[in-house]
Amino acid sequence: MRLFTSLASFLYFSFCFSIYFSPYAHATEFTFTSRLDKFVVDATDTGATYDGRSVSIEPLVYVKPLFDTQFEDLCDSDIGRADLTITRRHDDKEEKRKIYFEKKIISDGIHCGNVTGRGLYQLPIHRNWFEDKKNVTIGLGDSFSIWQDDLLVTEFIKTPRGWRNKDAKFFTNWEFFEKFINSVKEFPIDFRMHPNAAKDSASFELRQGSRKFTFFKTGDKTWAVQFPGMPWLSASGRFGFYDEMRAEIWLSPYAKSLKILGDPTAKPDNRIKALRELASSWSPDVKYVIYDVLLSNGDNVEVRKEISNVMRYKPTDENFKNLIDALKTTSDVNFLEYLTKILKLRNPKGPQISDEDDKATIDKKISEWTTWRKTLR
Repeated sequence: MRLFTSLASFLYFSFCFSIYFSPYAHATEFTFTSRLDKFVVDATDTGATYDGRSVSIEPLVYVKPLFDTQFEDLCDSDIGRADLTITRRHDDKEEKRKIYFEKKIISDGIHCGNVTGRGLYQLPIHRNWFEDKKNVTIGLGDSFSIWQDDLLVTEFIKTPRGWRNKDAKFFTNWEFFEKFINSVKEFPIDFRMHPNAAKDSASFELRQGSRKFTFFKTGDKTWAVQFPGMPWLSASGRFGFYDEMRAEIWLSPYAKSLKILGDPTAKPDNRIKALRELASSWSPDVKYVIYDVLLSNGDNVEVRKEISNVMRYKPTDENFKNLIDALKTTSDVNFLEYLTKILKLRNPKGPQISDEDDKATIDKKISEWTTWRKTLR
């Protein structure tokens, strides 16, 4: 099958429409008929309108090349029903283009031609292309999970201390996690695509409750999401950093050392060595494990002391809040004394716990520190 004008230009128009596309000088009516919808859009020299409202002319960019192209080969008699028919009415002249997404064929009703390029899949198959809201949030609720090839990659739950991995032995790349949850919050929909654009593409699923959001890689740096119940894809530039979205991207680069530090059965010397290797990187990956060990009642005191000492040299409000919280997780007076010495570096007027204090006195001093905690941000 050949064309008088190569449909490679269709792909070229997809990326360079701002140069080659200009609005129609006079009103032109486009009727889109697909298996999902039938609707009319008018294009003029000032833009486009749908249902009496001004809409973006961008979705029409991929329509114009279809009518600028002529076909010379007759269509096969068994070509079947078109997935999309676009009828253009302009100056009392009517033309049609029939699109077959699976076969990648475009026809004028008699003659056919093959077409390639992502622009094919951005042709409007529903009025949603023109009228739907542009910014969307995927609600994550109190838990969500990531799946690939129907296998669980990782799962997160919301706790009083923030998001945590459901599997305590999975050491999350929390920097990537933060970027990911921000990417699905109020993200712009840049364009919509026919689901065939995702054929044989890399993919993963975000599952939240009974809902399933499937993401497909549809270009070198383009990902699109299929919302539950939606028969098309919505692409956003916000997803570009997903890369190939391999399972290992969710795993912390410090996972080996974090595993040793977080293991209460490992030798204390090995855990302290791992802590010192991690101390120079105060990323969320490291902080979350350090806080968990610090606040684990019954964990090795020497390891917890070493953690407290590391936090001493990083005097953030968050660290001092956790040091105060640690007072409530131990009855070891020596450890309590150690913690309050560090706390007094920030608040010299705070009470010092000593081995001469009875339980009532210790409880009172811890209460004073808890009250002071409220002054921290």
